[in-house]
Amino acid sequence: MTENKKVGRNRILVYLLGILAVMAMVMILPLVFGERAATVLPREWTYEVYQWGEGVIIKDEKLYQTDFDGEIYPVVKEGERVRVGDEVAEVVTLKDTTDLKNQLEIIENWIAFLENSSSLGGISNNLSNMDLIISAIQAEVLGGNVANVNQLKESLQLLKSPDINNISDSDYSTSNLEELRIRRTQLLNNLSQYARKMYSNHSGIVSFIVDGFEDVLSFNSIMDLDASLFEEIKNEKINENYIFKIIDSTEWYIGILVEDDQTEYTLGKSYEINLKNKEEEALILRIPLVEEITDRNNRIMVFKSTNYIGDIYNYRIVDSGILLSRDAALGVPNSAIFEKDGIEGVFIKEFYDVVRFRRVDILGVVDDTTYVSRGNNDGYLTIKDGERIKTLTLHDEVIKDPSSVYEGQILK
Repeated sequence: MTENKKVGRNRILVYLLGILAVMAMVMILPLVFGERAATVLPREWTYEVYQWGEGVIIKDEKLYQTDFDGEIYPVVKEGERVRVGDEVAEVVTLKDTTDLKNQLEIIENWIAFLENSSSLGGISNNLSNMDLIISAIQAEVLGGNVANVNQLKESLQLLKSPDINNISDSDYSTSNLEELRIRRTQLLNNLSQYARKMYSNHSGIVSFIVDGFEDVLSFNSIMDLDASLFEEIKNEKINENYIFKIIDSTEWYIGILVEDDQTEYTLGKSYEINLKNKEEEALILRIPLVEEITDRNNRIMVFKSTNYIGDIYNYRIVDSGILLSRDAALGVPNSAIFEKDGIEGVFIKEFYDVVRFRRVDILGVVDDTTYVSRGNNDGYLTIKDGERIKTLTLHDEVIKDPSSVYEGQILK
């Protein structure tokens, strides 16, 4: 009897262990062999919509030229601002003027020496050799005039300098100071025939890059802009007749060629413009729209600025984007978006791993990412009838493949 009870208890224990094993397998098998719903957190982003087009920059540019044939030597740097009357460049002839310059250098050294000697009081203006200075030094030493000795030694050192030492006795050693000054003036006049100094008649920014469109793209020709001109500007012209130009820094315009779509613009309203030069961002600014020109299937939007000319003074044609909208957005994989009862949305894994549907307002798609609105500050969308609908938030876990789950499902 006792043996039978023991066998019965063992059977019950085996039975209970079997039930527990089955339950454990039911719970474990989905984890081992089942497919879990993959999730991803939304990506916080600012979604911007631009209307892009080609932009041409129109500046007030004053051209400078000369009939003097020679090599150009800039006095100011490219992009530097100048005032009226500033020296901007010098044009020097290709003729060899070495002899004249050497003579001028010799005379300048002699004049400097004689002017210095005359200030000593003990040597006349026509001193021309070292012996006289040495004699004077000896006399001052005997007289005990140390101060005068030092001054005479400085004059002697000047005479020994490389510039003076190269002067032969037959050059200007016997000339007096006035004669040397007259000769210097003659040499300067001769040299001036081989060079032209160019000064600014306007204030502004100097550029030595002349592209040949300065006259075509003037303030007076803004209303003549058309699509064909944008193509012409791409083929840069070089006008070698002009030495440099000075760009007025008070105002400038940009005309942006865009497709003639249904986008509405308002004259006088300021728009944010993004300018890119060779795919690199050059400048972002906010400026008013002042003109709109219609050209066949295109529109040319003309904006005016009174700032930032120093950043774009050397640009002519740039990629230009007009900002149409900017929204706080969340980015999710394209695969996560689907329609439920004709409404676009996503599945999220809510608290306690429950699958819930969230309606979204799609702003745009870029590559493999869909950008949706974040709604108001509370994370709600307001639909047409004024109803407020909860939408996706930054901390929601979005299910990548909505076809793998259903609403209300409790995920393991």
